[in-house]
Amino acid sequence: MKSSIISLSDLAIKKVRELLAKDEKAIGLKVGVKSGGCSGLSYEFAYMYEHDPKYEKVVCADISIFIEPSAVMHILGTVMDYTGDKFSSSFIFTNPNAISQCGCGKSFSTKSAN
Repeated sequence: MKSSIISLSDLAIKKVRELLAKDEKAIGLKVGVKSGGCSGLSYEFAYMYEHDPKYEKVVCADISIFIEPSAVMHILGTVMDYTGDKFSSSFIFTNPNAISQCGCGKSFSTKSAN
């Protein structure tokens, strides 16, 4: 298990399990970063449907997380959490590489992104 790249809280594991249960063809969750947002980079998610050896595979509990190769340096050591109530919900990232983050928490910048 390569938990040093990313790990999931118990709440995030529960939510990701719920999401994956809605798409029986998905083998896991793909996590990456893209340019954008007020701080320069933002997280992105998608279902992963087949294993691609270019991606780093991390197993958290029984969930496979596939990290895009270009995202590894930006999210190394990150903890993904989940929060939600009847009005809103979101995944929250505690990223030790982030040197700045926007007010809404949806984008960030790292030394390697500057």
